[in-house]
Amino acid sequence: MSQPSTVENYLRLPRRRYFSALEWHAVAIGSIAAAVLIIGYGFNFVPLQTLIPGFPTMKARTAAALMALSVSFLMSLRESKRSHWGSSIIAVLALAFLILTAFSRDGEIDTQPWTLIPSVATIFCLSLAAVTLIIINLRPSWSLFAGILALIAATPAMFRILGLVLFGRAPDEESPLDTMALHTATLIAWFTLICVMLHPRLGFGRVILQPSLRG
Repeated sequence: MSQPSTVENYLRLPRRRYFSALEWHAVAIGSIAAAVLIIGYGFNFVPLQTLIPGFPTMKARTAAALMALSVSFLMSLRESKRSHWGSSIIAVLALAFLILTAFSRDGEIDTQPWTLIPSVATIFCLSLAAVTLIIINLRPSWSLFAGILALIAATPAMFRILGLVLFGRAPDEESPLDTMALHTATLIAWFTLICVMLHPRLGFGRVILQPSLRG
């Protein structure tokens, strides 16, 4: 029977398995956002935009920001300083895009995908996620602060999901939380609570990773 290859042995290492799991989560989040952007808006496939008929849509800008943050997260897992700087640049660009989006609310109302503005809660959550990634890359010693920001970023999304589960009805369009799309809330909570909170340079990630390395 043939011996396992070097790559197979490498992928069996506890540290590599931990990193691979986080990578797959980030890839899944980015891929779902890409599907909404490319298929949902590119081909005008409405079910991908709303997920549930009558519920708010995930905006094109939201999908683009989630894709950028997923790429930034993947780069932040690399060891090289160049990757960390690249991750930070992407996160800064995403943050600038979100800030610009927040101040675009008083513009002309249009039905084009890129002119549709996400909810205040969505912009808030994604902006905090971007800031957290910047801290992870450039100020890893601030891991506690980064973890707190990640939890704050996840809170509105979790309220949105719990509201749907508890009340099971179409959202109130007057609420800044309920205008967040269901899949937007899910992806934000998934990204902040799984990817960001378990990042190996944050406290929670180190606590989980160290026992696995000891076997």
